[in-house]
Amino acid sequence: MLTSSLLLEILKESPQLSRITTNSNNLIALFNDDEIGKYLKKIIKELDVYKHPQPSFNNSNEMKKFCKIFSNIEQLTCYVIQSIDIVFF
Repeated sequence: MLTSSLLLEILKESPQLSRITTNSNNLIALFNDDEIGKYLKKIIKELDVYKHPQPSFNNSNEMKKFCKIFSNIEQLTCYVIQSIDIVFF
């Protein structure tokens, strides 16, 4: 498992990084780290969230935090179980 401090160091040292692939639980674990959120918002343009057995977001606050951090995303790929699970803000 990648620690928050190691991920932050990778983001700082990889200004050309523009795409990441992860599962939603890993993303949610980063939501409370404002510095990582700042770097993700600044450099990540493509996000691929792969299938995970649990629901991606447990509440609307997690979804709002996701939308704030990844507001500059140009391409999002994710797995949707039911279309009623999709909420647009």
